[in-house]
Amino acid sequence: MKSGKLRHYITLQTSTDTLDSAGQPIPAWTTDLQNWPANVTDVQGGESTRGGQITATATHVVETRYSSDFAQDKQIVDHLSRTLQILAVKDKGGRQRYLELHCKRVSV
Repeated sequence: MKSGKLRHYITLQTSTDTLDSAGQPIPAWTTDLQNWPANVTDVQGGESTRGGQITATATHVVETRYSSDFAQDKQIVDHLSRTLQILAVKDKGGRQRYLELHCKRVSV
């Protein structure tokens, strides 16, 4: 992949718990990477039922440079301020140069 194809910028976030005034945990998102070059593509997605459980399928594919920071327990905010939950992280080509992230849209 040529770096010129990475025409969007994304923010990678990790879920952390903070405490409210009563000492109860509140989930919050902290930024790991900001203005990270990527290419965000909309793909056909949806949900399917498998074994009585609903399984989400990808709605977006994000191609980006390799970083070990990307994982399934994190989320991405793309260039259009859409929140994308990471479903799968694939090392494109197996050489730790580029990643293909399969994501599900969480918000507009």
